[in-house]
Amino acid sequence: MTIGLVIDRRAFVTSGLLSLGAAIWTILQKSGASFDTYVFVVFAAVGLTVLVIGIFWQPLRRAAMSLLPEAVTARLHAVR
Repeated sequence: MTIGLVIDRRAFVTSGLLSLGAAIWTILQKSGASFDTYVFVVFAAVGLTVLVIGIFWQPLRRAAMSLLPEAVTARLHAVR
């Protein structure tokens, strides 16, 4: 998901959501939570992630780009 944020491609971010959902599902399944609980938590976490990334795309991208060296940022799309 971070790579998608850095290269300014939302498709990479959305494809990472499947991995996020699967990881949360596995963690909750191993913890012994009930089925209803981990279905709710997975959907809530993925939905919240989509909402936060959608609202804060530019600030998140700006923050991620500030951590990269100039040689890398020069080759990427400009931050708005």
